[in-house]
Amino acid sequence: MDDFVVLSSEDCIPMPTGDQNSSGIFGQLYNDLLAQLKLSSERCCTDLRDDDMEVTIIRGLSYNVANPKTIDTYARFEVPIPSSDNPTREKTNIVKDTNSPEYNETFTVTINRQSRTLLRVFKAKLIKFEVWAKG
Repeated sequence: MDDFVVLSSEDCIPMPTGDQNSSGIFGQLYNDLLAQLKLSSERCCTDLRDDDMEVTIIRGLSYNVANPKTIDTYARFEVPIPSSDNPTREKTNIVKDTNSPEYNETFTVTINRQSRTLLRVFKAKLIKFEVWAKG
């Protein structure tokens, strides 16, 4: 993974939201993720156990880079579960030659639904997502 650097929110092209008073694409993303979390907890998923959480990384949108046709990226996330000293870390495969990569990868994180740590993670929004790029 040599020569990869992390992309920040400043590296993304802002997307029009239609509502100028909203908190932008990240606010919309947060609201969408929250809605999906609520929906997911109500659906029955026989593939998952009661102590599993599924994280899906779908795509990146229009990374603002000098050469959009030659950039290689991957996304990674970190959840402070089972503890902040021993977090769960996962990453996608590298997607080459595009500034709008399709990752389409799903990861399973083992959780304890009764744990105070889990509640703290969701309330404090402690799930960390990063995009790393080369090119």
